[in-house]
Amino acid sequence: MLKTKITPIKRILMLALTILMIIPSVIYAEAFVKRQYEEFYAQFSDIERDAWYVDYMLEAYLDDIMIGYPDGTMKPNANVTYGEFIKMAVMNDGKPTPSDDELNVVRDRIGLPSLDSHWAIRYLVKALGFGYIDRDWEWEKKLDQSITRVDAASVLSAINRRNVGMYGYEYIDISKLEFSDSKGLTEEQIKDIQGLYYTGTFGGYPDGTFKPFNNITRAEAAKIILLVYGPNLGVSEAGFRHFYGKPTK
Repeated sequence: MLKTKITPIKRILMLALTILMIIPSVIYAEAFVKRQYEEFYAQFSDIERDAWYVDYMLEAYLDDIMIGYPDGTMKPNANVTYGEFIKMAVMNDGKPTPSDDELNVVRDRIGLPSLDSHWAIRYLVKALGFGYIDRDWEWEKKLDQSITRVDAASVLSAINRRNVGMYGYEYIDISKLEFSDSKGLTEEQIKDIQGLYYTGTFGGYPDGTFKPFNNITRAEAAKIILLVYGPNLGVSEAGFRHFYGKPTK
């Protein structure tokens, strides 16, 4: 069989054709992502252009991790409540959403109020059912309170270990804590913080502290939850951004 010889000119023509086929896709993707940002800015009046949280909050919004408020704001600097954080976490853990009948079986067994008693009870029941939080934490009493950084770390650490896998969690040496303000924390809480720190999910502050009992904002919650789950490229059209980069102005 005769082999077709590819001359240098043919190679150049083939390369040029390939480039011409790719360029329209790149231009479309860039325009598409830019439009996503502009629509986000237009829809929510309190999102600052080029703020550190914009990428995370846009992704969280498009992935249905976080929704806006009826007044057209996203409140990036508002504290997140226990109820809000639990919902963000369990709605995106990859597990099927239990039916009300299934939730009521768990709810009755652990002695929680009815599903209509608070909008977040159903998410709390799911979190308890999958072992993301412990019953003796009594989070049903704190659903409307602002969640602390250490409690957020405990939930995300549990999700990481059960769904994603946090290799070596059991071998974490708590005597080598990266942060100086661990007083008052249990051994398990220290491991949760250290494990998330090692995986790059949840960091501390430049002064070497973690500030475990400080609250977290909606912007911070969007970032750490996305770092645990990763961008939902199968659902979010903003996933284009992770291939083509943030659009230029």
